Amino acid sequence: MGHMMKTLFQASAWNALALGNFDAAVNAGDLLRCADTGIGVGAALNGAVILEDGVAYRATADGGVAVMQPENGIAFAAAMAFDENAPDVELKNIGSIESLRRALEPFVNSNRNIFYMIKAGGVFNAVHLCSWDTCRKPYPTLAEAAKSQHEFCFENTRGNVIAVWCPQYVSGICWPGWHFHYLSSDKTQGGHVLDLSVDRLHMKIHRIERFDLTLPQNPEFAQRDLCEELSAKTAAVESTKK
Repeated sequence: MGHMMKTLFQASAWNALALGNFDAAVNAGDLLRCADTGIGVGAALNGAVILEDGVAYRATADGGVAVMQPENGIAFAAAMAFDENAPDVELKNIGSIESLRRALEPFVNSNRNIFYMIKAGGVFNAVHLCSWDTCRKPYPTLAEAAKSQHEFCFENTRGNVIAVWCPQYVSGICWPGWHFHYLSSDKTQGGHVLDLSVDRLHMKIHRIERFDLTLPQNPEFAQRDLCEELSAKTAAVESTKK
């Protein structure tokens, strides 16, 4: 075991979130004790969560950003202690989210069975983001809730994309592939990324070989059948509203 081995800390299982288990799995304060960078979803689906430099932010339904308090709940999160000394890689001419995924392929291809996290900064020509309204119980499924997601487009915005890549075999526990969130440098714009365009990105990427999963303790989680095949429903969440 190398002492420098990185750990991905995850709270809740992706299938639990997809099925509408939006109760808090962890609070912001506890997550920030072991991680400083990452992505998540607020309790009651009250916004896309971005962890950056040891602070937890929540993208609100009106396109703004709020700093989370330590006691604020998070329904799902994937985060790590990020090493800012990781080598900087430049990516150029990223015209869309698909082109970013393609540009990232060489980095994950060396080992598609581990996890990765990136932090990639630049001045974005455009970012197309979404967040969600706070839900009341009984909670809808994520796919149902996403039908009324709020979408925002910001132009000429400086900030960071923070994203996690999970391998295919952990489907159900994690969302396989890349999952991108954005936070502007001035901390006023943020959300789950639907699309983006940027001429130059300065990226740091971490290979992550340890996985630490905290499961929810709420009674609803205990009663769920988490074995439903949800990938088709989840794919609908990851794409823009038609």
